[in-house]
Amino acid sequence: MHWCERFNRTLDETSLLGNWWNEYYGTGSALSEEDRRAARVAIDEMIRDELIARTPERGSREFLAFRPKGRETLKKGIDPEVYTLRPTPLVTNEELLSRCIPLFEQELYEPSIREAFVLLEQRIRERAGLDASDIGVELVDKAFGPKKAMLEVPLCVDEGERLGVHQLFRGAMGLLKNPPSHRSVPEFQDRRVAAEIIVFSDFLLNLLKTAARK
Repeated sequence: MHWCERFNRTLDETSLLGNWWNEYYGTGSALSEEDRRAARVAIDEMIRDELIARTPERGSREFLAFRPKGRETLKKGIDPEVYTLRPTPLVTNEELLSRCIPLFEQELYEPSIREAFVLLEQRIRERAGLDASDIGVELVDKAFGPKKAMLEVPLCVDEGERLGVHQLFRGAMGLLKNPPSHRSVPEFQDRRVAAEIIVFSDFLLNLLKTAARK
């Protein structure tokens, strides 16, 4: 159970957490040791995730207050594990980081996804020596299509695997690049989904780097 679920009956976005700390954390609490242990974990997680902070001006460790990120989290009712989720530790492509993460951190999740696949499209075009008129799934068909592929990934050892690469890139363009280029996709406005898709686009960019012209 996350802290939002366990403690939301006592919190609002402006509250000091002194009484709450005493009730759930203090040794004088009537709650079981298991509940107090769970509360300690929740408090430690909120401090770690910079959602709350001790208030030294009160002169007591018992007083905790919401930081701006914590107030925003509480207001939105966001699971803190999702709120603090970032693709950055897993992404290795520097250009992807510079182009997508600023959008992601501004909570512009759909634009961050779109930008990731605009970058992928550009890199496929450059790798295959194609021009700006080649876009989307048609670009992927020219670059990796089974009939007359222009690129080959050394990972592949047979036609089935080469077909898999073609379908992997084609599906990514068809599902993840094309829809947000033409309409708003509610599912792509979710932080976790956006993080997962950005990490996936990093995998595709790294795979593309290994591709050689045939």
